[in-house]
Amino acid sequence: MKPFQVLLFTTVYFFSSSAHAQTISYNRDLIEKAKSELEPAIIAFSSCIVTSATKLCIDNLTSNATSDYKKYLIGGMLYEIDTSKSFRLHKEAYLSNPQERNFILEYAIELHRNRQYAEAAKLFETYSANIKNDSRIYVWLSDCYINIGE
Repeated sequence: MKPFQVLLFTTVYFFSSSAHAQTISYNRDLIEKAKSELEPAIIAFSSCIVTSATKLCIDNLTSNATSDYKKYLIGGMLYEIDTSKSFRLHKEAYLSNPQERNFILEYAIELHRNRQYAEAAKLFETYSANIKNDSRIYVWLSDCYINIGE
């Protein structure tokens, strides 16, 4: 590569990667607190799902989604059980705190699953600009690009 091409490539890369960069946060303490507060609800859900109708159990569990972090955790629990509630909870958590890296990632995954690839790609780009060592993001991001024709 010629020096001019290297400079051009570096400049384009710098500006394209920083265009999606924003400061994101990671609040592990708040996640752990929400987990602890949800423990009785999770135990009740586990018992309920064995003995009762799934919808009733899900409704009881989601009634505990009283904070962003609880929505995030409950959305994760429901990811394979009730995709629409999982999507709604992850979306609500993200919209209330769009700088929380866990919310960005889970909502991006939900968007990807719902074939909203362009929106998902933007969130994966934001996440990857801030979290450099998470290689699974590049798989999802590549799939988004393929599906939107980029």
